Amino acid sequence: MREFLLSIVSPERVVLEERVVHVRLPGSEGYFGVLGGHAPMVAELTYGIGEYRRADGVMRRFTVLGGFAEVLPDRTIVCADAAELAEEIDPDRARVALRHALEILQQPLSEEELAEARLALERAKTRLRALGEQV
Repeated sequence: MREFLLSIVSPERVVLEERVVHVRLPGSEGYFGVLGGHAPMVAELTYGIGEYRRADGVMRRFTVLGGFAEVLPDRTIVCADAAELAEEIDPDRARVALRHALEILQQPLSEEELAEARLALERAKTRLRALGEQV
């Protein structure tokens, strides 16, 4: 398989720059895969789990919390609103965030507070799913 450069960036940092042979991303219209030599495109991303595979067979997961991806034949750039590698996630902190979001959703909330609580819930669930937990 043909290698290409995968770059994952968020407003805070460069999360990853690595040569890969495949990446799978959570598009707004469903998950999609990219191989080296892919036709150029731009895709909106949603909350979800991304995965990539290196030429040596190593697979890794990462979270994507919105943004977009630019796919080119020799490079894929993920510009995420937030992203992190699975191994960077603190599972205890993610579980606490999940419980906290669920507690907040039980309270009377304004529409804005409700939207924020739902996003917090989705962030926590996405992080736990990246670790392989069922939520």
